[in-house]
Amino acid sequence: MSTMNPPHAQSSIIIMCALVLLFTPSFLLAQDPYDEIQKLQGRIADLGAQIEASQRRLLETGTRNARQADAFEILNSTLTRLDSVNREFTVLSQLKFLASLMTEKLAIQYAMRTVEGQRTYFKAITKGSIELSEKYLSYPNDRETTRLLLEARELFRSSAELLDRLQIPAP
Repeated sequence: MSTMNPPHAQSSIIIMCALVLLFTPSFLLAQDPYDEIQKLQGRIADLGAQIEASQRRLLETGTRNARQADAFEILNSTLTRLDSVNREFTVLSQLKFLASLMTEKLAIQYAMRTVEGQRTYFKAITKGSIELSEKYLSYPNDRETTRLLLEARELFRSSAELLDRLQIPAP
């Protein structure tokens, strides 16, 4: 007996493979925004480490002038806000996960309202962080502090954009 597939079966396999290849990019683009949270949290942690290293360098200089003290405080405030954004992403993800475990209609509605309330609160935090970053950028800063502030502002903006893309399903 022959183990070869009939010709029509081979053409069906080729057509299926072509369809899979054709539609694969659309699946890759349709990622769940909740999957992006972890990537953004990694970028936040990396920038936080850079800010802490910059603060250590400022402290290691033998003399501290007012400008260095201001830079230290600006970086400290920015680091605190980055930590806050990181925590809020964790809270939002946990609430979304817990909401997905609900089975009763009333519990689902309550859980979704809680998730939406957290997202709204978080959006206000990111908006304030963007505004404060822009204010800090208007101060006379050294190159490193300016670079770190620009990166922080970009992360705050990315966070706000991600929050806008997060869809809270209606119960």
